[in-house]
Amino acid sequence: MKTKMFFLFVLAVCGIATAAAQEKERGVFVEMDFGYGAPLDGYGIFTPTVGYRLTDRWAVGLRASFETAGDLMEGGFKSVGAIGQYRMLGKRRFSLFVEGQATYTFAPDEQMDGSGPRKVCDDYAEAGFTLGGSCALTRRLSLQARYLYLGYSGSPAFRRSGGCWGDGEFVLDAGWNRLQVGLRYTF
Repeated sequence: MKTKMFFLFVLAVCGIATAAAQEKERGVFVEMDFGYGAPLDGYGIFTPTVGYRLTDRWAVGLRASFETAGDLMEGGFKSVGAIGQYRMLGKRRFSLFVEGQATYTFAPDEQMDGSGPRKVCDDYAEAGFTLGGSCALTRRLSLQARYLYLGYSGSPAFRRSGGCWGDGEFVLDAGWNRLQVGLRYTF
């Protein structure tokens, strides 16, 4: 009788531990990514994201992106969009994912040059896929990295770096401005 009770107790504890571990994979997350781009004079990219991890493989969220244009207060291009992330491969601490994204970018109204203010470009949209990787630092905190972009991009030619291939609006972009590194915290 004691042996049966012991085995039932062990099974119950293992079941609760498994359910708790699965629950940790879900939840609201916040993320802050940083990048750098230099097609013109160089600029920083700050990308906050808020989302929800549906399962250990799927996450969805909303993302904004802000570019500096020399002066943080002056600002550069700003983007808003939605993401869907699928974790393809994953071990305990490391995982690889593909992220689908759709963004709309607002161009600065005007910039000053030697002859006075001038229109930079029109607003544009992008929809495509980015590859990434994740490394868990703690149970809730992870280091994220993203690079490459494959998909539609309505960005003007001067916004694309030397690592961009494709005619027209369907591109494979491997420029430095596509590399982003950040931290994600899941509540």
